[in-house]
Amino acid sequence: ETASTLVGWSLGGMIALEVARRYPKRVARIVLVASTPQFVANSDWPHALSTETLENFAVALETDYEDTMRRFFALQVKGGEEERAMLRVLLQRLDARPRPGPRILSAGLEILRNARLQEHVRTLTCPLGVIHGTRDTLVPVEAAYAIKTIYPCAKLRVLRGAAHVPFISHPESFASALEECLNDEVHD
Repeated sequence: ETASTLVGWSLGGMIALEVARRYPKRVARIVLVASTPQFVANSDWPHALSTETLENFAVALETDYEDTMRRFFALQVKGGEEERAMLRVLLQRLDARPRPGPRILSAGLEILRNARLQEHVRTLTCPLGVIHGTRDTLVPVEAAYAIKTIYPCAKLRVLRGAAHVPFISHPESFASALEECLNDEVHD
């Protein structure tokens, strides 16, 4: 049976953690990019968005899809270096592709609303890499440090000045961090 390396960005990181939980022998390594085991804050995991913020987003998505999607993309680059230029890139890419339908977005929001994967991180049986930007406003960098706390052998790489899309805003630094997370050395 061949094991795979999973690299998951944001919600994709949560999915990678769930795949590793369900099929541990099929996952050789995980790299989380701007991701977290829990997207919504509570007393056990304060490094996340408030429930109110997520619920407001869900309501806005139903009432004004176009504006909400644009605001969501703006949040992905908010606070990052060259914020306006990165937003233009994201919006151009958004406009060049088919839009996800409301059912798909609702399903994604449901995962974000309910995922509580900290225990899964703690019990991983494979190497874990974590790449995170210091200026991420959707998934605060504190979540990356908290992951390192609950899984001490994780390889953590923090990219200065990057927001939620470090592979677009800081491609060279991101590629270097990804390479480090993918190498076969023992994790620090």
